[in-house]
Amino acid sequence: MSCKILAGAAVLLVAAGSASAQWSENFDSYSDGSSLYGVGGWSGWDGDSAVAGTVSSEQAHSVAHSIACSNNTDAIHPLAGYTSGQWTFTAYQYVPSTLDSVTYMLLQNVYADFGPYDWAVQLAVDPLNGDVHDDMQDFYGSGSNYLTAIFDEWVEIRCEIDLDNNYVETYYGGDLVSSGEWDTLLDGAVEIANLDLYAPHTETVYYDDISLVKAGGCFADFNGDGLVDTRDVIAFLNAWSANDASSDCDGNGLVDTRDVICFLNGWTAGC
Repeated sequence: MSCKILAGAAVLLVAAGSASAQWSENFDSYSDGSSLYGVGGWSGWDGDSAVAGTVSSEQAHSVAHSIACSNNTDAIHPLAGYTSGQWTFTAYQYVPSTLDSVTYMLLQNVYADFGPYDWAVQLAVDPLNGDVHDDMQDFYGSGSNYLTAIFDEWVEIRCEIDLDNNYVETYYGGDLVSSGEWDTLLDGAVEIANLDLYAPHTETVYYDDISLVKAGGCFADFNGDGLVDTRDVIAFLNAWSANDASSDCDGNGLVDTRDVICFLNGWTAGC
């Protein structure tokens, strides 16, 4: 069982030492109903295959799959080499109104199977009180805002991470939940080490379109593999055709033909 103040899970992004690449996951290349253990860098807390999460078509932010988390799912995706710079972590979360206890999305600055562990963000959606807050800032930092939880629809979770200054801002549905030190306990590493999706409840919570992007990074590297090539065109057009907000290249809040022009201009220039 995860400690997490309660918690634990991770995202394996890039080779160690290459803190310039980006990472994204939409779960669409995996078979519906399959376990994510050992797939695409996913695992379970402390390497437990039983808690690694399941691919699902029941809900999806972008066609056709998401990760389904319930019954003590503790899905992790470790990350390596993220030790400096500014990064934006984004995930979309779907929480049903029938949720029976708190669900957690966590980011860690230290993670290894069976330890050591350290936590940076512990975003908690509490259906009993109907709120969302950040346990790490509440318990060890400057406190967090208690926002109204949103149920039965996809909600953006975003963390603006500044590793150079040991600082993070966490947003829920565009509203600030918390801000403060990334290494809240000041006893670990100022790194991005792991993503953890923890679901100690019977109802299913879903996540989709997860990404970690370097601030000021190259939009044309749409699939985040560090290369600008035809695979980025395919990935962008798939997202654009699905009217996914990630394809809003010009940032005007609309997904339209101007975004195609914006993307192709950047792609042609190679960033």
